[in-house]
Amino acid sequence: MSVTLNGRRNAMLTLCMITKDEANNIQACLDSVKDIVNEIIVVDTGSTDNTVELCLNAGARVFHFPWNGSFSDARNFGLEHCKTDWVLVLDADEELDPDTSWGIPIAMDDKDKDSYYIVIRNYVSSDDAIVGGKHAMPSEHKFGPYYVEQPSIRLFRNGIKYEGCIHETVDRAVKSSDKLGVLIHHKGKMDIEREQSKSISYLQLAIKEVNEHPKDHMAWCNLMQQAAIIYDWKTVLLSAATARDLMCGEHNSVLLYGSKACMELGAHKMALEWSTKLVELYPEDIAGLNIHAINLFNVGDMDAADGAFKKAIATGHAPNIRSYAKFLRICGRDIEAAMVEIRLLCGILK
Repeated sequence: MSVTLNGRRNAMLTLCMITKDEANNIQACLDSVKDIVNEIIVVDTGSTDNTVELCLNAGARVFHFPWNGSFSDARNFGLEHCKTDWVLVLDADEELDPDTSWGIPIAMDDKDKDSYYIVIRNYVSSDDAIVGGKHAMPSEHKFGPYYVEQPSIRLFRNGIKYEGCIHETVDRAVKSSDKLGVLIHHKGKMDIEREQSKSISYLQLAIKEVNEHPKDHMAWCNLMQQAAIIYDWKTVLLSAATARDLMCGEHNSVLLYGSKACMELGAHKMALEWSTKLVELYPEDIAGLNIHAINLFNVGDMDAADGAFKKAIATGHAPNIRSYAKFLRICGRDIEAAMVEIRLLCGILK
């Protein structure tokens, strides 16, 4: 189901996006918004394929921006050319969900809001993938077998600017936000080779950002996540600890990455301290429950680990179940009997 803006000219909408060599993705992205946007602004940062041609054929206004290492600068350059009251931001490897897009023109009529969070569904190839501190869940969509959902401000009134050279956001620039029941499908993470090729350049941008803004906890969070992708656990721990000191409260992703880094570095007591705080503040965090149980096992508290694993597998999440099965094997438990117990705990058997 999709809707148009016909007869709603008081709420004009621009799709604003940046591109580079996105010929394989761009058409599907543009097709997904054609019924709800009034104009399309594309900022191309140096495509060598036919991305620009495809955008022009779709009626987009294309502007060229020499890449300077800042995603915010590129996005803000595009925003300067927007003529409508509202802006929708997508990446080229994303598509607006056709069954929920009708919520966008309705939301733009609310005069009390200047921005909206939209759920980004990131499709991944493995159920043990972690995106932004969240574990993957099973998917039945054609884009991928698993997904991780994250909210992001993607719909906002014109005049708001981005900040941050990597993982850029408008969060600190908006006055009032609300959640919107609209879904964006992000399929880019399914291209493993491309994701890996971007990881080093993104890490360099994250390092540049913390050097320029050492007191910005978001900069350290970005570095933490990029370092985790290449398994640089010392940098992950430094970034998590710094972000934790700079933040006003405890964030689950920072606690999770901090605990994971300590565990990988063999600092098991410290890892347990991080995960204890994580499950205390976020008792339903799926990834947190699992890593806390592992940490208890690593410090030798088998009884507490067994109880923690049972809480973790009660979520029914496959990586948690695998962790408990490994724990039972190490403890010498009969694995067939143990798997029956696991199924009972997960509600698979009655």
